[in-house]
Amino acid sequence: MRSKQVNFFLAPEDLADVIKFLTDKGCEVIKTKTRNAGQPVYYDVEENLDFVFQVCLCRPEYLETLIFTYLDTRQEYSIDTTKSNAIEFSIGGFYPYSDKELHRSRLYFVPRYYEGDGLFQKDEEFLFWADNIFKAFKKAFLVKDKSILTDIYGTKNFINWVNKTRATMTVDGSKFIIP
Repeated sequence: MRSKQVNFFLAPEDLADVIKFLTDKGCEVIKTKTRNAGQPVYYDVEENLDFVFQVCLCRPEYLETLIFTYLDTRQEYSIDTTKSNAIEFSIGGFYPYSDKELHRSRLYFVPRYYEGDGLFQKDEEFLFWADNIFKAFKKAFLVKDKSILTDIYGTKNFINWVNKTRATMTVDGSKFIIP
C-alpha cells in the first residue's frame, strides 16, 4: 500500500483561505469520528469548537460510501481512510495546550490497499479528484524556503511568521517552537 501525502505548515491566518479553497473545490469537511456508523458529521474547521485537528475531505457523492470502523475503547466510529474515498486533512496549527508550538499539517490518501491477500484500487474518479486537489493546493498555497524548510512546504504567511517569531523546527520536523 503506497500512500500520497504532502506535509506542510500553515500560519493560523491561512486557515480561512484554505477552507474556502477546499470548499470551492467541492470538498465536504467531515469529522473522522462519530457516534453513529454511516452518518458523516459535517465540521466547521474555522470554528473548531471541539478542538478537532484531523478531518476527512470528500466529495458529496462519496459520503454514502464511507467505511466506518468501530473503536470499542472509545465507543465511537472512525472513518477508515484506507478504504474510503476520502482525503485525510491533519489541520495542524496551535493545539489548546500550547500557544508556543505550531504543529505541521498534512493532506493524505491511499490509492490502493490490501485486504487479506487481495490488492484493491480505489475508484479512478476519486484518484483523479484527489490528485487534482493536491496539485491545486500546492500551487495555491505552498512554497519552499530552503533557509527555513528543507523538505517540507509552508505558506508565505507561515514563513513570515517564522522570521518574525524566530521559531525553530523540532528535530522530528513535526512542529515549530517559539522561543
